[in-house]
Amino acid sequence: MDEGGAGHDADPASVLLTILDVNDNHPYIQSPDNSYAKIMENSDPATVGPIPIQLGDLDTQINGCPCTLQFDSSTSADIISKFSVEQIDAELSLYQLKPLQKLDREQQKFYHIPFRTSDSKNFQGTRILNLEVGDMNDSPMTDGSSTIEVFNYQGQFPAMVIGSVYVSDLDDHDVGDKTFEIDPATGPETELYFTVDHDSGNITMKKGTPEGEHALVVKVIDKFRNETAYGTVKIVVTDLTEEAVMNSGSFTVNNYTALELITQQDLASTGTSMYDRLKDEIGKVHGISSSDVFIFGLDDVTEGVEVRYNCKSPNFFTAPRLNGQFLLRRQQIMQSLGIDIPMVDINKCLYESLSPCDLSSCQQYLRPNLTHPLLLTSETSTVVGVDITAEYVCSCGPLEPLPSVCYDSFCYNGGKCDKVNNTLTCICPDENDYGPRCELLNARFERGYSWYESFKVCENSSILLSFKSTESKGILMYAGPMVSRPWADYPRDFLYVVINQKILETYFDFGTGTMKIQIPLLELDKPYNLRMDWDNETITFEVPYCMGNTTVENPDCKVSQNLPGLKAKSFLLNVQGPLQLGGVAAMESFSKLANSYGWSLTPPTIDPFFGCILELRHNEYLYDLNSTDYGKYTYMPCDAPAAVRIVLGEQSIIIIVVSLLCLLLLVLLILCLARRRQKSVSYPELDGIVKESIGATDLEGYGEKDIDQFDLKLLRVGPNGHLFNGEINRRLPDVTEDARATKAPLAKMPEGLSIGDFLDDYIKKVDKEPSEYDDVRHYCFEGDEMSIASLSSIGSGSSSDNENVFDTNDNWGPRFEKLKNIYHRDSDEEEDSEYDFNVPRQPKRYSLQSTPEKKSPTRDPAAESSSSADKNPSGPNAHSPTVTFADPGTQGSQEGLLPKDSQDTHEAINPMANFKLGESKESWC
Repeated sequence: MDEGGAGHDADPASVLLTILDVNDNHPYIQSPDNSYAKIMENSDPATVGPIPIQLGDLDTQINGCPCTLQFDSSTSADIISKFSVEQIDAELSLYQLKPLQKLDREQQKFYHIPFRTSDSKNFQGTRILNLEVGDMNDSPMTDGSSTIEVFNYQGQFPAMVIGSVYVSDLDDHDVGDKTFEIDPATGPETELYFTVDHDSGNITMKKGTPEGEHALVVKVIDKFRNETAYGTVKIVVTDLTEEAVMNSGSFTVNNYTALELITQQDLASTGTSMYDRLKDEIGKVHGISSSDVFIFGLDDVTEGVEVRYNCKSPNFFTAPRLNGQFLLRRQQIMQSLGIDIPMVDINKCLYESLSPCDLSSCQQYLRPNLTHPLLLTSETSTVVGVDITAEYVCSCGPLEPLPSVCYDSFCYNGGKCDKVNNTLTCICPDENDYGPRCELLNARFERGYSWYESFKVCENSSILLSFKSTESKGILMYAGPMVSRPWADYPRDFLYVVINQKILETYFDFGTGTMKIQIPLLELDKPYNLRMDWDNETITFEVPYCMGNTTVENPDCKVSQNLPGLKAKSFLLNVQGPLQLGGVAAMESFSKLANSYGWSLTPPTIDPFFGCILELRHNEYLYDLNSTDYGKYTYMPCDAPAAVRIVLGEQSIIIIVVSLLCLLLLVLLILCLARRRQKSVSYPELDGIVKESIGATDLEGYGEKDIDQFDLKLLRVGPNGHLFNGEINRRLPDVTEDARATKAPLAKMPEGLSIGDFLDDYIKKVDKEPSEYDDVRHYCFEGDEMSIASLSSIGSGSSSDNENVFDTNDNWGPRFEKLKNIYHRDSDEEEDSEYDFNVPRQPKRYSLQSTPEKKSPTRDPAAESSSSADKNPSGPNAHSPTVTFADPGTQGSQEGLLPKDSQDTHEAINPMANFKLGESKESWC
């Protein structure tokens, strides 16, 4: 009050307000500080000092202490059995907590003990005391392994600690007792980029470390326990490009922290953390390996964790593909992992209720932190990611001013940046198909589709779509939901443009109501430009010259309408999901979507577009139609050649299958007929007697010189040394150089056996076979126990050869085992054929007789051999393998080489009986 009138002498007035206390607080734990205490493990309870607990109350003394404390009714029996609480001073509200038994940290690290506190007015509540069991180095140390994933943004991370060495040890705070050093098992390249602190075991990655997998082996020594173990660390470094981060996919996982996501459920194995399982599920969504999935952003929020990721196969994916595919399979992922994913594509601009710009334009911008990466560490897993901050700009223009210096990604599609008059320009592959920054303007769709980044959220929007089609139906564009409403505030907005019976129809809903606008198209196979403009009140659609090339505008080519529900504040186009051009991918039907989102009109289902999109522009943003990585039957640019596609109907497939079956049956029939025509003569009685061995080889063998063919008629030799079947009457040369005519015992052959018929059949058979065979040698000696007739000695020839002793070397090898058995001095038994003939047995060294004479079957051939050897011990054939031949007067059989008069034993016929020794270097058998 100004009593003097001037107001200068008045004192300032003061008012005293008294606030009365209401008893609305129950006592709290004043000490220990922060309700935290610690007791060392393995300590005797008698030696552990009690923990004092002081209670306090925020209310006035009337409503405050003295206070009381006791175990809460929710306290577990385990805690009650291990601890006791006692009152020390009731007036001071002082209590103490004592352990009743030894505590083991490896069994339980923390105890959260609930207490019931009450004040003097009996106002009660619950307070928690956090008790930690202190660690002692009492557990053994063994080898361990761990994994560190480093996502190096643009390769710009500085030298920094990325984790520590892990060995299996239940003790947590015994690092001071250990030393760490890199083991020689570590490769030299790994040592070049990583260092390990000797005392702490911290691993430092140097700047410029190349991407790839690095294996680090560290020797750990526990000095206190005198133990040694080895820690193996697998470090996987991945370079992330700016595009990989800016076009990343995102989602939220509720009821988890970032550390809980990367913690392995089983420390003895890998791949059991939720982090690893998420990578597996994302890999299944896109049909790639989990090693190509990179989760580099984990940010703790109020209700869970925000996850950012990308995939690479072979290039990094785009955000529309990542978020769209994940949303389509969100329900399956949640069921498989047992988690809650409340949001996909974390962008507040898409939700008008969450938008930081309210009802104005909104853009999201991701800003990576280059100096402080994201570091999350558990016992066996560490993730060094990218710390990303999402910023929002309330405008629709460029987020940053145009640069003044060229850089690699300024021009798209391989364009070359150039600076002209202080303005950056791009030199593109051609001028017709590309925009100012080499954006590809056009693409051809053959009933396919492609996904692109959706429209930005803008107050005043303008869309220009140029197209050309020869068909009267087709989907030009769809932007909107692909699944029924996945969560409560999911946007309902959509924009759908189609050609339906030569009428351009547009269905849209900006959150205020569903509308439909139609514009007729008089002609096809010509370019049209559709322009859409809208603000917070009206929307306008225009197709210039929709009724033909006339100089006068037709009013039907332009339609303007007021937006429905103007009283509602929602008029922005908030579209979550990809912009789909040319068609739509597999998604729920429009009838289900209309029912889920409350659209008043149900858009029609139209066939995909067949034609060219010539240009798409939203406000000042020109779409690069080559910026898609998900679609099919899309060819860029519009005049690009199309891949040849053969579409087989059901009838075509049936015809092809039947034709193949008929062809198979025909081949089988031909093979059967050809097999039936082949005649095979079988001589079972000759099995084991006559064996034919014909070989074809490129190596020197048989006759020591390869020739093209040989004549099987050489096998048709009669007992007198002449050919059969009317061939030229000539003798055959012997392979030996010299031989003496003598006699051999005559073998007995079974009756009815015809060697001639057998050879005739095989001559015809062999004549039909290819003729590139080696020659056949005809040897006249096969051992003294030959069943039919013995042959002349292989070793017969010059005197020098005859003086050789064949058994001077017993080790002839497996290839000459037969010869060894024939010529070995001490061997008296030879391999017989499967048929037994009563042939007189003779020693191998039976000498040739100088004068042929007839042998009686009863004479002792061994005695004669011995006598002959005594008479001429030094003769030219004294040591040569010999054979005895029959009397030349005996007539042989042309069919079976048998004499006319068959006896129990017979002498073999000698075709050399009349051939004098030394008459020729070649001899006859």
